Formats: sequence, C-alpha cells, structure tokens
Amino acid sequence: METLTEKSKLTKEQIALCFGERTGYDVETKDIRVRGNWLFHRTRMGLFDRYDKEVDCYWAEDARYNSGVLCMEPWDAVEYENSPFIPKNDKKVFIELKRLDEGYQQHLYDQTEEGQLEKRQEKVVSEYLNNIIQNDKEFKNKCIDIRNKKQDELDKKYGKNKKFALGIGTDDMRKANLITQEMETRMQEIRKEVK
Repeated sequence: METLTEKSKLTKEQIALCFGERTGYDVETKDIRVRGNWLFHRTRMGLFDRYDKEVDCYWAEDARYNSGVLCMEPWDAVEYENSPFIPKNDKKVFIELKRLDEGYQQHLYDQTEEGQLEKRQEKVVSEYLNNIIQNDKEFKNKCIDIRNKKQDELDKKYGKNKKFALGIGTDDMRKANLITQEMETRMQEIRKEVK
C-alpha cells in the first residue's frame, strides 16, 4: 500500500518526467517546485555546482502528470532568492505568484477581441501623448523627471544599472498630475473613435 509521502513523491517524479519530455531537459525532482499555477525550474550554471541567479517559471495550472497543461517554454523568471527553492520564503514567493498570475492573465486577455481593441486604443492614445511630449518642452521635461525618479527607485532597490526604466506610462503621468482634464477628455474621445 502506498503512503501519502510515496504518492506525493511519485507525483513529483511524474511531473519532472513530463516536464523533461516537453522541454528536452534532464529534470531532477530537486530542481522543480510547483506553487499555485506555476512550475519553477532551476538550472545549474554550466559545469559548476551553483544555480543560475534566475529561476524559470512555466505556466502549469493544476500541474499533474496527465493534465496536459505543462508548457514547453518559460513564461517568465524570478530571482533565485524570491523562489520556492529558498526555505521559509512564502512571502516573497506569494508576491511573485501574484505578479506571474497577473501578467499571464493580462496576456490571455490581450488575445481576446476586447483585449485587441484595447491595445489599438492605447496605441493611438500613446501617439497622442507622444505628440504632446515632442511639442511641449515643459511637459517633456516633467516626463523626463518622472522617468528619472523611477530610475532612482530601481537603482536603490536593485543596485545601480541593474534594471532600467525604459519610459513612463499614462498612469505615471496621472500620478504626477500632468494629465489635464482636457487631455483626459481627448483620450476618451480617441478611444471611442478606434474600432
């Protein structure tokens, strides 16, 4: 008779086998963790006895050997220190699971007709705002200041030149009170015009 521990171990071995078949990797059970909707896979740095700094994350809703939901390519990655491979790391893992779920759900939404329409609308709104930025030097300088503040925050959190703020979004402009009521009204009109 199988005990619960043997059954759990067997399930993890089956997941490792299935995952390895899909990815082409030789996967050991010690190198995978399943949390929430995600399978975390750590890899070694070449021939060294150390692991990469990032852990690959694969969408694996209801990960079971025969579920058919294990992906072949990682959706994203997390820093090793934020992964379930670190003992008693539930808070950091929870934050990463939330980020991964939100990003994946947004990806699924973006594939819908409604999501595609929203992307087209946001593209036209971005063009409208970029036109203002290019033609209004004061507005442009305020946007640069916001971007620089975001970069300073990233530098403080991750270290200088580790991560980069590539730009700012409409929400960043709203938080800084750069979007006037007139601009907000025009953006709503633009969204309605796009089909």
